[in-house]
Amino acid sequence: MREKYSNDFKRLDEKIRKAQMVVEEQKAQARGQKAQAAVSVGETLLWSFLGRKSTTRATRTSREIARTMKESRDKEHAEANLKALQQERLKLEEKFKSEVDNIEAKFNPLSEDLEKVLITPTRSNVVAQIVALAWVPR
Repeated sequence: MREKYSNDFKRLDEKIRKAQMVVEEQKAQARGQKAQAAVSVGETLLWSFLGRKSTTRATRTSREIARTMKESRDKEHAEANLKALQQERLKLEEKFKSEVDNIEAKFNPLSEDLEKVLITPTRSNVVAQIVALAWVPR
């Protein structure tokens, strides 16, 4: 049973490992993009308070905000993918455990109905292989 399921477990573990790396990468990108958007918003506000209105700055800020939202969605998708893979592994573990339990129940010697068989020895079935004499000191 272990050999039968080992490849499936290895394959899922590798997918989970890669998905965890993607989640960490997406989290880092989302954090970086949020910081970039915050800087861009701050820069736009500062320039507007100083009286220098710029539509290109506002456009760039709106693009930064859109990228931030995209990175957040990417992070959520990566986390959902990881969670789905973890659920798939749990289902595989449950299936493996149920098959092992079925096999153990099927071949459990304690649950077998044993039949008593009385075998009486006959002279032809008895063979003496060693005859020994020993002295014990008193």
